[in-house]
Amino acid sequence: MSELAPLAAFLASLEAAALPSAVREAARLHVLDTLAALVAGRGSDLARALAPLAGQEVEGEALVGAALAHRHEIDDIFDAALLCIGGLVVPTALALGRARGASGADVLAAVVAGYEAMGRLGLALGAARLLARGWWPS
Repeated sequence: MSELAPLAAFLASLEAAALPSAVREAARLHVLDTLAALVAGRGSDLARALAPLAGQEVEGEALVGAALAHRHEIDDIFDAALLCIGGLVVPTALALGRARGASGADVLAAVVAGYEAMGRLGLALGAARLLARGWWPS
């Protein structure tokens, strides 16, 4: 069994209704914060450059959303691992959720799973040390 198997099983089992209300509320705030960062990036030169990718399947939508959410570097940061999690997780969860017809609750659970996965893996890999080597951990 892989070292990641227990984490994968935990993440796969997450359901919004079973999450503590404080976690659901924090996730909602992270989604809103990321959407505000994404909107701030919409009128940028980057948005114009990436526009052809935006309508190209889920991958393009997620990529453009992530790039725009981080464009002005106002997306959230998990200080312990120097990860900008929301800018990556939220646009990806929204794009996948839209493509699969997922409920809002399922998308919220996916956002929580993404935060958990990136945060835990970032800490385990010592992502903060990567910055000293010239790599931005996100």
